Amino acid sequence: MVGPQPTALTTWLHPPYCLSAILSVNISLSLVYFKKNFQIYLMSHKTHFTLNGHIYFTEHQLTLFELIQYFNYNSSLLVLEYNNLICGKKNWDKIVIKNNDRIEIVTIVGGG
Repeated sequence: MVGPQPTALTTWLHPPYCLSAILSVNISLSLVYFKKNFQIYLMSHKTHFTLNGHIYFTEHQLTLFELIQYFNYNSSLLVLEYNNLICGKKNWDKIVIKNNDRIEIVTIVGGG
């Protein structure tokens, strides 16, 4: 008489340690994937723009006029360059800052 033949599961003396390592690596990779996608989602809802050579981020739609007010510039004493073009004051409240816009603000200072 022949005894029961071992199956693949019964041939292991104890559960393979590599199985737990595979599961933890898989979970870790899943968490990294989730984290990257979550960061991409968050970053995709922010507007990046450059003001006077510094990079800024915002989650809100801003007009040029609102940006000038936020940084407390005296609007009567400045020249604004928007994406390499001089922008007149009448357009400041109409232009909404978009991703990768370049803004330069030059203030006029009087002196003697």
